[in-house]
Formats: sequence, structure tokens, C-alpha cells
Amino acid sequence: MDVCCCHVTGSFAVICLMVAQVVEREVGSLPLEPSPTPGNSSMSSPTPSGSGGALWTPMDSMKLEVAVSLSLLVGIIQVA
Repeated sequence: MDVCCCHVTGSFAVICLMVAQVVEREVGSLPLEPSPTPGNSSMSSPTPSGSGGALWTPMDSMKLEVAVSLSLLVGIIQVA
């Protein structure tokens, strides 16, 4: 019995493209200089050891926040 995972790979690729399209649209409409979130002054981006630079740029952080928010919202809708 042959097992084909082609449909899994194809649907994952389509979902990635759909999420990327939403992320680019939403982050593109935001200002380039994000204002700091009140109450999060103690939280900072992780920095790699031995390096002074941040691991993510503020734009990457915004993109990640949009992608995670979208994934959580879709998951809640699917469970409900």
C-alpha cells in the first residue's frame, strides 16, 4: 500500500502563502516606527550570545505577532 503525502505538502504551502499575504498586508499598513507597548518595558527581544544586535528587527516582530494572532484566531474559530 503506497502512502502519498502530496496533499499534506500542497495544503501546507497554500496556507503559508495565505498567511504571508495577510502578514504583508497588515504590517504594510502599520507605521514603520512602532510605539512601545505600555507595561512591557521589562520584556525585550532575545539577543544572541556574544552579539550586541537583536535577533529580530521590530518589523520582524510585528510580522510574527500578526502571524501568531491569525493562527490563534483561526484555531479558535475551528474549535468553536
